[in-house]
Amino acid sequence: MKFSIIKGEATSNELVAIEHAMAKHIREELVPVIRKSIFGGPQLRKPLHNRFRFGRRTS
Repeated sequence: MKFSIIKGEATSNELVAIEHAMAKHIREELVPVIRKSIFGGPQLRKPLHNRFRFGRRTS
């Protein structure tokens, strides 16, 4: 069954088709996705120990 109501009143067959289509229709609820930027986040999982130095070798 294919109906297209452009203008005017719907016939009884068209009303039945519309009611059937509305009963079968499932509305999809969209939930907004919130993404947080990791730009300012910590780069390391845990802090470095006190004696750690960049570029310095231990003898």
